[in-house]
Amino acid sequence: MSVLYLTFFEPVVHNGIHETQVRQLLYQLGTTCGNTLKLSYCALLPAVEIGRTEVLLRFATERKELAALKHDLGASGVTTSIFFLPIILRKRWASSLPFPILALALALSTPLLLYKIYRTRPDVVHCRSYMATLLAVLARFVFRDIKVIFDPRGFWPEEGVVAGRWSETSLRFKFWKYVEKKLFTGSDKVIALSKPFADRVKSLADGADCSVIFTCADVHKFDQARLSRNAKRADLGMQGKMVFVYNGGLSAWHDPALLARIYKTISQSFSDTMLLLITGHSKQHLAAAFETEGVTQRDYLVVSAKPNEVPGYLATGDYGLVPLKTISRNTPMSVVAETMIGTKVAEYLSTGLPIIVNQNVGGLKTLMTEYSLGVTFDDGDLGRLPQAIFDFREHYSLAQRDCWFVAARYFSTEQVAKSYYQIYAEITGLIGHNSVTRDRNCCYGVASKPVATDTFREEPLEVEES
Repeated sequence: MSVLYLTFFEPVVHNGIHETQVRQLLYQLGTTCGNTLKLSYCALLPAVEIGRTEVLLRFATERKELAALKHDLGASGVTTSIFFLPIILRKRWASSLPFPILALALALSTPLLLYKIYRTRPDVVHCRSYMATLLAVLARFVFRDIKVIFDPRGFWPEEGVVAGRWSETSLRFKFWKYVEKKLFTGSDKVIALSKPFADRVKSLADGADCSVIFTCADVHKFDQARLSRNAKRADLGMQGKMVFVYNGGLSAWHDPALLARIYKTISQSFSDTMLLLITGHSKQHLAAAFETEGVTQRDYLVVSAKPNEVPGYLATGDYGLVPLKTISRNTPMSVVAETMIGTKVAEYLSTGLPIIVNQNVGGLKTLMTEYSLGVTFDDGDLGRLPQAIFDFREHYSLAQRDCWFVAARYFSTEQVAKSYYQIYAEITGLIGHNSVTRDRNCCYGVASKPVATDTFREEPLEVEES
C-alpha cells in the first residue's frame, strides 16, 4: 500500500504545528508500518516570501534544516520531496491567496503533483489543506484510480473571516465555501477533528464519508516531563504556587484581555497563584492588555519556547487555560469554536493538566461530558469560576488520571497514526469497512475500534468510540 502525504504552503521547519502534527506523525507511520506502508511526503512551498521586515528564501536560508528533515524522515522510511514554486508571495497571503496568485499556484503545482504521482504511484493522496485537496482532486482527472483523503484541520473559509483575511460577504469566502462542498463530496474520506466537526461536515455535504481523528501529541514525552516538574518550578520561582498555564498564540481565537480577567478572578479567591504564558505573542501588547485588567507583571511570566521545550514548561502547571473569545451563535467564530480541539488541549491533557475552558467548549464537549477533564466558565459571569475550581480540587488527582487516559486513548501520536493506517487500508480495499484483520508485518494490525495502551491507570477504563 502506497500513500503520498501532501502539504501546500505550510512551512516545514521552524514551525511548531508542522513539527507536532506532520513530522512526528509521518515518523510514527514510517517506523511502525514500514513493512506494509510505502510512505512519501510532498511539500509545495513558495520560493520567495516577503514579510514586514524580511524577505524569506527558504530554499537557501533553511537548506540545512530541510536536509535534516529529509534525512530524519528518510531514516523512518519516508521519502520526502520539497518543491519551491517560482512565486513571490507576501507572507500574509500564504493562507489567503488572491485569485491571480491562486490561479498561478494551481498552474505551477498541478504538473509537479502529476509528476510526483507518476513517480511514486500512490494508492492514496493524503491532503492536509483545502488547496492540497483541490490539487489532488484535479490530478484525479489524469490518475483516476487514486484515493483522496481531505484532512482540512479546520473550516478554512470561516477561519479566514475570524483571522480578518476576508469577510463573510466577500467573493473569496463564497468561492471557498463552494469549493469546500465539492471537496467534501469529491474526496474518498474526510477527516474531522471532533464529533461536532464531523456533524457539520455531514450537514454541509450529505454524501461526505467522514471519520473523526483527533489532533495528536507525543503523550509520553509530556508525561515524562513531569519528572522534572519540581526542579523546573524552582528555577522559575513557582514553589508552593498554583500555576495556571496558557500555551499558544493570542490573537484571532483567544483573547488576552479575557485571559487576564480569568486570572484576576481566580487570584482574588486563591492565594499564591501564578500565570505562565508560553507564547510568541508580543510581551508589550500582553503587558498593556493585562495592565488594563489590573494584572501586574509580578503575577505572570511570559516565555517563548521551542516545540521540544514546551513539555517542560507545561509540567510546571496545575491547570491549562483555553480563553476562547466571546462567541455569538451562527457566526464564523462559532463554527471554529464549536468544532475545533486545539493542539494545546492535547498537550495539556498529555501533561495531566485539567482544563479551564469557555462553556462554548465545542469539539471538546463529548469528552468533557464523559470524563472529568476540567471546568467550564461563562465569560459573562466569571464570578462563579473560583467556586467551580474549588469544588473540582476535591477530586483533582482522579481528574489528572482521566486527563492522561484520554490523552493516551484519543490524542497520542501512536493512536492517531493507527487510525490513519486503518483508513488507508479501508479505502484501498485492504480491509472491509468495520472489519478486523491482523497483519503480523505491521505493528498496528487493523481494527474497527482501535484500543490504545493505557499506561497511566492500574484499571483501564472501558470506552466507546465517540
